[in-house]
Amino acid sequence: MAGTAFGFDAGGRGGAAVPEAAIIVGQGGVARRFLPEVSFDQLGAEEIIIRTRSSQLLLAGGRPRGTLYAVSRFLQEQCGVRWWTPWASRIPRRSSLAAGDLNIRYAPPFESGDLPWTKVTLLNEGGLPPERFIASFAKEPINVPSADSAK
Repeated sequence: MAGTAFGFDAGGRGGAAVPEAAIIVGQGGVARRFLPEVSFDQLGAEEIIIRTRSSQLLLAGGRPRGTLYAVSRFLQEQCGVRWWTPWASRIPRRSSLAAGDLNIRYAPPFESGDLPWTKVTLLNEGGLPPERFIASFAKEPINVPSADSAK
């Protein structure tokens, strides 16, 4: 997406310093040091926190799916990534990744944000494959591999 490599450190335990520019994912020890005022154990199952401080970005949430939703929301709202189906997506190319000033804490009013594919099928009166049907609503070109490209 940004055309550059990111370092990865799965440790983050103990008192190790967090790099000046970092993306912190999950509610582990680094996140708890980053936001000591947040009781991560009290987050709702799908509640999310997206917060920046200087050049550090935190993407975390309640267990089991909150962190996944925080990452997804950041990629969609801040980076312009779109996933319409498992086969159709748009991932913009950027020269850099800048998050700006973010302070988001959100708990959805209901559990599970899954799209029921049976409803998509019912709306699709033209008989298109689901990935083509969803792609037909896009305002910009999206990546939709065809059955022929898999051969």
